[in-house]
Amino acid sequence: MSRSKLSNQDLKFYNTSGESDVIYAKIKGSSTDTLIFEGATSATKIKLKNVQDPSASGEVATYDWVNTKVNELSNGLSWKAPVKAKSTANLAGTLTGNVLTCSSDGQQTLDGIAISLNDRVLLASQTDQTQNGIYNCTTTGDVGRGSDEPAVFSRAGDADTSTDLKACAVFVEQGTLHADTAYVQTTDSLVLGTSNVVFAQFSSAGEVVAGVGLSKSGNTLSANVDDSTLEIEAGSLVVKDLGITADKIATNTITGSQIQDASILASELADDSVIERTILNSAVTSNKINNSAVTADKILDSACTADKIASNAITTIKILDSNITASKLANDSVETDKILDSAVTASKVASGAITSDKIGDGQVSTNKILDSNITSAKLASNSVVSSKIASNQILTTHVANNQITTDLIASDQINSGHLKSNSVTEGKILNGAVSADKLANNSVTTSKIGTLSGLTVNGIINATSFVATGAGGESDGGFGLPKCKTLSINFTSDQSISGDDTYVTIGTESSLSAVSFAYDDNITTAICFSTYRVKHTGTNNTTISSMYEISYYNEAGVQQSYSDVTTQVQTIAGLSSASTQNYLLGHQAGLGDGSTRIAGIRLRIKHDVVSDTLALTDSLQISAIAIDDTSGNINRTYNAGSIS
Repeated sequence: MSRSKLSNQDLKFYNTSGESDVIYAKIKGSSTDTLIFEGATSATKIKLKNVQDPSASGEVATYDWVNTKVNELSNGLSWKAPVKAKSTANLAGTLTGNVLTCSSDGQQTLDGIAISLNDRVLLASQTDQTQNGIYNCTTTGDVGRGSDEPAVFSRAGDADTSTDLKACAVFVEQGTLHADTAYVQTTDSLVLGTSNVVFAQFSSAGEVVAGVGLSKSGNTLSANVDDSTLEIEAGSLVVKDLGITADKIATNTITGSQIQDASILASELADDSVIERTILNSAVTSNKINNSAVTADKILDSACTADKIASNAITTIKILDSNITASKLANDSVETDKILDSAVTASKVASGAITSDKIGDGQVSTNKILDSNITSAKLASNSVVSSKIASNQILTTHVANNQITTDLIASDQINSGHLKSNSVTEGKILNGAVSADKLANNSVTTSKIGTLSGLTVNGIINATSFVATGAGGESDGGFGLPKCKTLSINFTSDQSISGDDTYVTIGTESSLSAVSFAYDDNITTAICFSTYRVKHTGTNNTTISSMYEISYYNEAGVQQSYSDVTTQVQTIAGLSSASTQNYLLGHQAGLGDGSTRIAGIRLRIKHDVVSDTLALTDSLQISAIAIDDTSGNINRTYNAGSIS
């Protein structure tokens, strides 16, 4: 600086080239403690250079000093403007340069947030990680009659170069999973379009997550209690009174030390639960024994001694048969009245002791006569009459040949037990004698029916299947009759469908909402047709999607849980009706894997516009046409260009 001049409030600086190279510095202020620097005009700003970094409060801060402090505070991060939402899965599309065009038509939803025009988003879940980054939505996308187009995203201007993405940090504002979280790009020496772009979470408004059995409100974690087993008492988690029931106690967990003395009552003991090893020695006293409870097999041999028997205690019924021997009888003790009737047997009578005068008139009874001692010579003529012949005593050997004639057989006396096996031949059956009530249930089988030249039926035929066969086994020589089952649901009140993009089973999650097959129906493949009515109100385009869910039997014949048939989704788009309108919609699909037996088929529906109102109304019809795998099947084999 060669010279300077102060003129009023203007300070001019000249260098060695003279007044043609001048720097203006206007110094002014509105008060004594304010200093303002301006250039030649108020709009011209001046730069102060070679200023020392501040070391105390109130000193001017330089550019380098401020940058250093900012980098220290941000840990070297390059913060970008926040995004509306972050992706949770791959967004299918083609990246050309910095523009990503989605593969499918329609508006995109990221983490539960519908993405609109100019929305700023973070794509961090791409299968091809070179496509990850911060994008702006430049085309919303649409699915409607005549307006189909895909959504388009372009890399944001502050994140479209390798330098922009180095250590860049961004905050996510909305989303079901990622709202109020922050992410940083972690790839070093990144080359955009070649290197993987990786974003890692490093901040969250909710870093502490309530686990199983806990709930969180703000910064407070609380234990979940059912108030029947557990409860909160005086700030502590305790077991509720009477909260531990029998089904909460594991088998064999209660030991003797845990049972209080004298606490088990008779009502707590199961029948037959007190066995020998649980009874204390000497614990059974006389007052514990029920009357008549001590039987002979309960008394030990030799336990009854003479001093244990009371006087006159041994009565007749106490003496065992054959225990009175001759040595026990006193002389002359057996008198007439001591001999039991019929007690004097033949071995007790001396030879020749019974004479005629000893036998009273009429005293020889049947049991006095020895078998086979009455011979024909002992019988008077005509003494054997019908009343003297016992039942079943006339054998075939007693009947002469040809003695039983027809007039000797009473009516209805020949029953099935009299007929020899295979004795009723065709010639023995009278024409017209075999009526319907003579046939047992299920006795007329297929093999018993001859070939019918014609069949006329008036009414309904119920059958599992019909198979018609032709000569030579040609494919057109036979047919299998299909099985068709139909379900009708009448909606006397509407079934509301929330616009949360979640499938709902028509008629609710019930077996009554399904077309059902029995295990023995042997159905593994079916063609389903359905029609249903919906009622729609709204100003936005509503996309309605429907699909079937199917339940199979396992190998044991037990029906399994239902699962969605996601490969058969049918979508109807563009419903837009400010006032309530009814629509008749339909769905058809081929179901089953051809080997696993089908138990049931139900229809599910969803829509994705929360502000619209959609409900199932009037009726649903589902018809399933299926073929029994065992009927009407013509097998063919293809081999090397020929079929057989």
